[in-house]
Amino acid sequence: FNSDDINLTATRTDDGAFVLGNPNAPITIVEFADFACVHCQAYKPTINQFIEEFVVTGKARLEYRLIANLGTDSTQYAKLAECAAELSGNNSNFWIAHEELFYYMTSQRMNGDQAGRELARTLNLNYTRLLECTQNADQYVTDGNVSRSSGATGTPAVRVRLGTWEETKRGGVAQPIGPNYTSGGVDISVLRTTVENANR
Repeated sequence: FNSDDINLTATRTDDGAFVLGNPNAPITIVEFADFACVHCQAYKPTINQFIEEFVVTGKARLEYRLIANLGTDSTQYAKLAECAAELSGNNSNFWIAHEELFYYMTSQRMNGDQAGRELARTLNLNYTRLLECTQNADQYVTDGNVSRSSGATGTPAVRVRLGTWEETKRGGVAQPIGPNYTSGGVDISVLRTTVENANR
């Protein structure tokens, strides 16, 4: 996601999840992921390809659910992503933070404190206020509950919501793409077929 060249609708479900893409698209792909999870990091290029191929073109939305199951840094990263949007009043900043935080975790191996300082600098946010926001940031708790109720036990996990934004914005439980895709990342070819079927 590059804020310079993509002007996409960034919004949130009624239960707070961050969503990117065309409100009129007939399908939302839901990703449950943890910044600290190596399989999520490995799946990131597939998600990037999905955004380029289907979100940018208006055929699908991406809903991201913050999972924080891997300790202190995992939780702090999830809180920082939420607060990037909260503090700036701009949901697009969540997606910039999402990109940055994966980079900090994988290439820079930053702990939560270092990541917070760097993110504040990148997004031009007050670091003290960013930290204050993280004290109460709890979207990851909601998202963890949605993950469990959707049967998504590990990360990454992928689910689907069929319908326009009006029909799917309440959030909550999301369905597996099919019986073979209850856990783990879903291959781009499967995502492609799923999105194309929804757009017929």
